[in-house]
Amino acid sequence: MPTSTIDWPVEIEIRDRRTITYLVDSSTHAIQLLHCKEGDMTSWHIHEHKSQQLTVLSGLVWFFTNGRDVILHPGETIRVDRSVPHCFAVISDAVILESYIGADVSRDDIVRRHTLPEVIEDKLRHFLKNRQHRDAL
Repeated sequence: MPTSTIDWPVEIEIRDRRTITYLVDSSTHAIQLLHCKEGDMTSWHIHEHKSQQLTVLSGLVWFFTNGRDVILHPGETIRVDRSVPHCFAVISDAVILESYIGADVSRDDIVRRHTLPEVIEDKLRHFLKNRQHRDAL
């Protein structure tokens, strides 16, 4: 069977706003850098088979999970166990170190929820309204 080698890191452009640089990718763990733009947001989702850890290296990231939200500043980390619904919104351009740990992290195990919980929608709507007002000044 032919084998191939990969020169790490591998950089992949996602859409026109987010770049992912894969630093480590194995069957049991993966580490990547996310370069995100202000206003980027992930879907409300879970990972069925792996835990996730996010460390903000620069910028500000608003992280939401089961009835809790926190604004992460550079150097701050949050861990999300598998099957816990979560999402994040980028308040200012950010670089995030994202780690996955699990029995098989190579498997795409994201289950997206198509609607955000109402409390998160309300908070984001309020934030965006205030930001638009601030930008208009």
